[in-house]
Amino acid sequence: MNSNLALLIKSIVFIFLFTTVFSVSAQHRLNESETRWVEEAKSELEKALSDPDLSQQERIAMVERSAKTLKEYGQPAAFPKGNISLKDFMEENYNMARKQFDDSNTLKQMLAAQILDQQLKIINSIQIEVAGEQIKLMIPGKAAVDLSLDAVSTVFKWDIAEGFNNGQRGDVISLKNKFIQLAKSKELMRYLESLYTSQRMSMQQTHTDLNKVMPLQELLRRRYQMAEAGAFVFKGYEGAVAANTGSSSKSTGATSSSSSSYSGQNSTNRSTTAATKSTTSVSSDDNFKETKYYFRFVKASTVKKINKAMYVPSISNGVNSMSASVTPPEPKEPFSVSANWNSPPAEFYPGETITITAKGNGDVRMDIEASNASSVYKMVRDEYVDGNHIVNFSWKVNAWGSFYITVTSRVTAHVYAWSHTMYEYEMVIIE
Repeated sequence: MNSNLALLIKSIVFIFLFTTVFSVSAQHRLNESETRWVEEAKSELEKALSDPDLSQQERIAMVERSAKTLKEYGQPAAFPKGNISLKDFMEENYNMARKQFDDSNTLKQMLAAQILDQQLKIINSIQIEVAGEQIKLMIPGKAAVDLSLDAVSTVFKWDIAEGFNNGQRGDVISLKNKFIQLAKSKELMRYLESLYTSQRMSMQQTHTDLNKVMPLQELLRRRYQMAEAGAFVFKGYEGAVAANTGSSSKSTGATSSSSSSYSGQNSTNRSTTAATKSTTSVSSDDNFKETKYYFRFVKASTVKKINKAMYVPSISNGVNSMSASVTPPEPKEPFSVSANWNSPPAEFYPGETITITAKGNGDVRMDIEASNASSVYKMVRDEYVDGNHIVNFSWKVNAWGSFYITVTSRVTAHVYAWSHTMYEYEMVIIE
C-alpha cells in the first residue's frame, strides 16, 4: 500500500513537472531579428503619434504597419488608451500661445495708460529673461509677462543672436533700450499693437491645430484597431516574448530609416515562418468628420467723438478704457470721468458664457451689447449712476455667423462726448 502511494505521488510530481516545462517551452521567444522588428514597429508607431511634420497619409500608413507587425508577432496592442503625444504637444502649444496673447495685451494696456515719464519708469524697472523660445518680462508688483521670442524679435527688429555675452544680458539691455527709444519717439504703442496682433495670429493658428488633432487622434485609433483586427498571429507566436539580447533588442538607427527596414524583412519572414497564414486585405472609407464651429476674435476698433467742445476739452480711449475731462456750465465744478473693462475672450464655442465687467468713475453712462447684422442678443445699459459704479454683462453664446460685441461710454446724460469700442468676431467651421 505504501509502495503504491509512493508511486502515485511520483506520477503526480512527474506530470506536474512535465506540464510546467512544456508550458514554458511553448511560449515562443523571438529571435534577435524578430525582436528588432517589433521594437522598430513600436518606435514607428510613436513617431506617427508624435511628429507634427508628418502628413495624414504617412501617419495612417505607419500606424497600420505597426499594428499588423505587432499583432503578427504575438505582441499586445500598443496604441495609447489616452491622448496621443501629438495631442498633448498641440495642447501645450495652444496654452502657451494663449498666455502670450493675453500677456501682450496686458503689457500694451499697462503702458498705454501711462504718460511718458511713467512709461520710462516702468520700462527701466523691467527685468528680462530669455529661455528657449520664450522671453519673460518681470515688472515689480505685477505678474510676469511671457511673450514669444520670435514675435518680439520680428516686431521690434531685434536679433538676439547679434548681441554679446552669448545672447543674454547684452541683448536684453539692447531690447530695453529699444523700448525706451520707441517710448520717447511716441512709437512704442504702435509696436506693441503689432506685437499684440502677431501673438493673436499665433494663438489662432495653434487653436486651429489643436482642433484638427482631436478628430485625427480618434481616426488613427480606429485605423490601428482595424489593421490589428485584419492581421493574424503567426502560428506558435501567441504571447511571444522578446529575445534576451540586451541592447540588440532595442530599435537601432533613426525611426524613419528603420521602418522601411523592418517592412522588407517582415515580408521574408512571413514566407518562411507562416506559409499557411491567410492574408486579409482590409479597406474602409472612414467618413470621419466632426463638424464644429467656434468664434474667433478678428479685431477691435475704437471711435471717439466730442459733441460739445466747450464742455469737454479732451477725451481719450483705447480698446479697454476711456477717460474725459469735463468743464460743465457754471456753477458746476470741472470734473473727470473714466471707465475700463476686460476684453472678451480671443475665441469661444457655442454654449460658453462671455462676461464683461465695466467699471466707471463719475458721470459716465455705459452700454454693452452683443449683436449680429440682424439682431441684438442682449444689452446692458447703465442709465445713471453718480460716482463709482460697475456694469456686468454676461451672455451665453448661441449664434451663427459673424457678430460683434460693443462697449459704449457716454459722457453725462447730455452726451457731451462718447467713446465706442467694437470687438469683431468671425465664425470658424472646423471639419
